[in-house]
Amino acid sequence: MAVVVKFVSGEERQYDGETAALQGPVLVLYKRKRRKLESSDAFPAETVVWAQTPDGRTILGRGTIKRN
Repeated sequence: MAVVVKFVSGEERQYDGETAALQGPVLVLYKRKRRKLESSDAFPAETVVWAQTPDGRTILGRGTIKRN
């Protein structure tokens, strides 16, 4: 399973994970280990536009893409 994260730079990257959550100033990715969700990666919320989970949910970050 993969969580796709879109950053303010326009880059999209896939990370091994099952879900994501915005927790204060940080977007945290979670993956399952022995039936328990554990945090795996974290990014400053202002650098993330959105994250899409394998089940199709979209979690919005606090960043925006600036267009010229």
